[in-house]
Amino acid sequence: MENNDNIFDRGALLQVESHAPCSVKKLREAELEFLTGDTYQKSWVKVTGKSGSKWLRGQKQLFDPSELKKVQKVKNAINSALDSICLTSPLKGVKFVPIRNIPRAADILKAGIAAYWEVIDDDFMTAWPERYAESRDGLGPVWNEHDYPRDIRSKFGLDYQFLNLAAPNGAVKTIDPDLYREEARKFKEAMERAR
Repeated sequence: MENNDNIFDRGALLQVESHAPCSVKKLREAELEFLTGDTYQKSWVKVTGKSGSKWLRGQKQLFDPSELKKVQKVKNAINSALDSICLTSPLKGVKFVPIRNIPRAADILKAGIAAYWEVIDDDFMTAWPERYAESRDGLGPVWNEHDYPRDIRSKFGLDYQFLNLAAPNGAVKTIDPDLYREEARKFKEAMERAR
């Protein structure tokens, strides 16, 4: 019997990618110049340092991040569930899934993504009009409508991809043909977007 030390015959890499809007933004130079005095602090703007100093730094909170914390909690739950069945990888955002755990990882991700979008739609998007109005009032003269995307929901995303580096008819295709077809479809779409 041949001893095969190719680890990719024993599982697949799982890449999980997510993004969300940032609730904090660095103040522009013109905004910093507007805020005079050694220290200016309002509920939505924090600036410290000497006025006019090239070392002055400041930031503004674009919106209350309470609902973003709920989204992060869902992402953390997905990662915890995956960590319990995957091996760590030195690559950021990549986990190694043993062959026997691939279907379970796919189930965790599908359920997690559904929960992720549920929190975004039910919590974040429901609160967004009020958060947007609060930011306008809270930031006052340094509020800028261009800091906010027209479609804030489009700034969220959570997706995954299984990467099988074994032979073309490798483990994922053998273990779960439906998952293999889904991953092949996603790969083709990613290549089309890149093209």
